[in-house]
Amino acid sequence: MRLSVVGCAVLVVAAGCSSIFEPDRRAVILPITKVEAPAAAAPGTSFSVTFTASMFNGCIKFERFESTKTDRSLTVTAHGSVPTRNDMMCTQDVRTKTFAEVVTPPATDPFSIIATQPNGTATTVQVRIQ
Repeated sequence: MRLSVVGCAVLVVAAGCSSIFEPDRRAVILPITKVEAPAAAAPGTSFSVTFTASMFNGCIKFERFESTKTDRSLTVTAHGSVPTRNDMMCTQDVRTKTFAEVVTPPATDPFSIIATQPNGTATTVQVRIQ
């Protein structure tokens, strides 16, 4: 009898663990607040691009950077998550996460660096390949 009571208690606690230790979260796109790239690169050479995503309060959690490259562009999106509950207290600290990507040939002129923003727009930087 005691074993079944303990077993039931464990199941009840385990079922509620997601809301006890960390609230349910929903996915969001984080703002990329800084893009650093060279103004130009020589044909056939590699160059580095650095992206900085910002989280403007302590409830926002960074998840990952996602990048897609073609011979004409590099597109980067920063993914995060926020709690689904509205009654949480959040710190107001601003945190950043940096991601560097090396663009390797081929790259056509002009090469576009595209940072996807939360409002659906994009920040674009051009690198001349010459």
